[in-house]
Amino acid sequence: MGELLGQAIREYDPEHPEKLLPLLGRARPLIAAINDPLARIKLAEIDELIARCAGIWAEATTRQAEVTPGSKVAVALAIYPRLNVPVAVESVQPEGVWDGPALTKFQPRAEGGVTGALELAVPANQAYSSAYWLQKPTIGERYAVDSQILAGLPESPVERVRIRMTVAGTAVEITRNIEQKTAFRAEVERIHPLTVVPAVAVNVPVSSAIFPTAVARKISMLVHANVAGAEGTLRLEMPAGWKAAPATQTFKIPTAGEDRELSFEVTPPAGDSVGRIKAIATVGGKDISTGMQALNYPHIPVQMLFPPSEIKVVRADIQVTSKKAGYIMGAGDEVPESLKHLGVEVTMLSEADLVKGDLSRFDVIVAGVRAYNVRPDLRANQARLMEYVNKGGTYVVQYQSAGADAENIGPYKISIPTGNGFRVTVEESPVTFPHVDSRLLQYPNRITQKDFQGWVQERGLLFATEWDPKYETVISAADPGEKAMEGGELWTRYGKGVYVFSTYSWFRQLPAGVPGAYRLFANMISAK
Repeated sequence: MGELLGQAIREYDPEHPEKLLPLLGRARPLIAAINDPLARIKLAEIDELIARCAGIWAEATTRQAEVTPGSKVAVALAIYPRLNVPVAVESVQPEGVWDGPALTKFQPRAEGGVTGALELAVPANQAYSSAYWLQKPTIGERYAVDSQILAGLPESPVERVRIRMTVAGTAVEITRNIEQKTAFRAEVERIHPLTVVPAVAVNVPVSSAIFPTAVARKISMLVHANVAGAEGTLRLEMPAGWKAAPATQTFKIPTAGEDRELSFEVTPPAGDSVGRIKAIATVGGKDISTGMQALNYPHIPVQMLFPPSEIKVVRADIQVTSKKAGYIMGAGDEVPESLKHLGVEVTMLSEADLVKGDLSRFDVIVAGVRAYNVRPDLRANQARLMEYVNKGGTYVVQYQSAGADAENIGPYKISIPTGNGFRVTVEESPVTFPHVDSRLLQYPNRITQKDFQGWVQERGLLFATEWDPKYETVISAADPGEKAMEGGELWTRYGKGVYVFSTYSWFRQLPAGVPGAYRLFANMISAK
């Protein structure tokens, strides 16, 4: 067998791959006779090789990309030999959980090849097409995977068909995934694997909601219909001490692909509380508590995520004195939405705002993650921002990458390092307070070690390595066994205002609903 395959490699002619079919036809039965799991893999590979050398084009496509449990889907089959090689298609069999009768009758095409059609029934209890490692909650930082058959696969198996045919006298079997194919642009074909989705998806617009007081607030859910005429009810499963009104809402969505926004008034308890609200839609007697998020890019097949329809809710006493904030968005973060949870009115600042807008109307202006790196207009108007601070404003700058575009970001010198050595990656790393009486630790919220509990992924990154002595340090932190760093939060008074530079990972902690991070950030924007 090895000699035959070696000869095939030596004699391969890209212009006439069909010349290898006799050699491959002799090698196939030798591989098929080996009783070994690895031989089964090699047998599938040589069958695919035979089909490709024969110039066979085979596909199984659908008009619809998404199906729901209990529905049916039509699959169009097309098998074309593009070289002068005798090919006889014997059967096409659906594989996977949708096993059904094989198709044995085909329509011959005048240009050669055959076409056919299958109708597949999706089982009523069919699981959604989620990546296998995302089907269960994680165990710490590890995915929970029970199946040793799936473990290690780069992606979940998809629905497919098995095509049995004879190619130049050799019986082979090849498989093809069932896919929707659409033209994205004239030169690009978009592939969407056939995906099982719920009848409706309940999407949660935000991952967390902070209640700084016991005042009730509206929380909205988006019900997305994947079938026409979807109707049912939506309710919220509340943590202990929390209330929602109304208890249940009904919805009816006539057209597939449409959304309905349903809002509930959520009342938190009087005291501190952390929990999760679970949204549950009931359609046709079945409870659904998953959302849908498509990963849709031109260069890869469409992939679907099904996150749980849950939102983290936090009741924590958080004081903030700034009521109006301007936000300079950088590379992208969710901090503006987080500030709104504190009752802060947030305005996104455009280039025109930075050039000639009235900045004095804001109590605080916040520069987003890497804003100096991606916003030339911000760098060009640094003098206006320093003037804003000098006249009494508060300016908070989050982490920036090193480089010429991040020089002179404050009223006095701050040196930003390069590389990954100046960060604290262990989110539980202990912190200390170099100046325990610092205003940023005392007002309007008194900061304690408790405020550094429950952080996610990391403490911070790109801590400043050098700074003018006019800055005061606030927090010192380090990974285990490493030297403590104080450059993660610096502040100074400048004229009548306040400037704060902080590279702690607020862009991670605030969307994650970490109450201590909110209290720390509230102190920064209230520092004046």
